[in-house]
Amino acid sequence: MQVFASNDEIGERFRIERERLGLSYRQMAERMAEHGCRMGHSAVQRIEKGTVPGQPRPKIGAREIAALCAVAGISPDAIFQPLDEFWRQEGDALATELSSAINDYRESSSTIYKVASRLASMYRVDDERRALVDYVLGHVHRRTDDKQLHPAPRDLIEETLLGLIGLGAEAEGSASSRAEEMENHRRAIVDIEEEQKWAEADGRTGPAERWKARAEEWRDALAALEAKDTEIRQFEEGQQS
Repeated sequence: MQVFASNDEIGERFRIERERLGLSYRQMAERMAEHGCRMGHSAVQRIEKGTVPGQPRPKIGAREIAALCAVAGISPDAIFQPLDEFWRQEGDALATELSSAINDYRESSSTIYKVASRLASMYRVDDERRALVDYVLGHVHRRTDDKQLHPAPRDLIEETLLGLIGLGAEAEGSASSRAEEMENHRRAIVDIEEEQKWAEADGRTGPAERWKARAEEWRDALAALEAKDTEIRQFEEGQQS
């Protein structure tokens, strides 16, 4: 088991930390000099890449390592850990950060949905309420234009709002008419499946396959209707709560 980083791995850490800081070779050399290690930008490049491609890097001394630690704000222990361990820890940290971001996104998405639901219900009341909705969206746009808000939340708010306004319009249609349409689809599927069975019993393969394909189309259409009905019911329940 490797305990300490090799000379090549320490050279690779120079590159990683320099790029993390967003520094050029020359800027890195200047920062190293500020911490007691004077070197030219070409020396930084040699540490990272070696003198000649395919040849070993020059030996990296304690002075260079101490200066790198000071510039990057890391401990010598971190520099001397093997790269495999470094990347594992980096991966763990990024996974934790991503999980936190996902949780924050879920919470913000839930809040956006609630606000958009209220705006959608106001939008359908009268022109005065509709003007208020336009004012809120205009405020969001102004914050985006002023770089105070990333465009993604604005787009999500608008997309959610428009979807809810559309759902509200559909919800105004009676639940009984939706139920009737779904029931008509179920009856049609039963009739088509019956035709398919008769065709199969008679050995008419071609017609049987066509009836089977048609039944699949009707089942897909019914599934879409049922999904839309569920979505509208959830919207109506949200409006009542």
